[in-house]
Amino acid sequence: MAYPTIKLGDRHIIVVSGFKAATDAPGRAGDPVITDEATLKAVAAANKEAVAFGYVHGKWFPAA
Repeated sequence: MAYPTIKLGDRHIIVVSGFKAATDAPGRAGDPVITDEATLKAVAAANKEAVAFGYVHGKWFPAA
């Protein structure tokens, strides 16, 4: 299973949970809808070496 990536500044972040796939046309996936994206940005800024993040029990955590 492939996980979506999002661009935050000059980094590409892998999101392993905390997203929903959006569709912009029937049968075609669009950009993922990220849960609490503002908090993800803050956690990613505090964890500059992490490349993947997960959303567990209402909080974002670095995953890798």
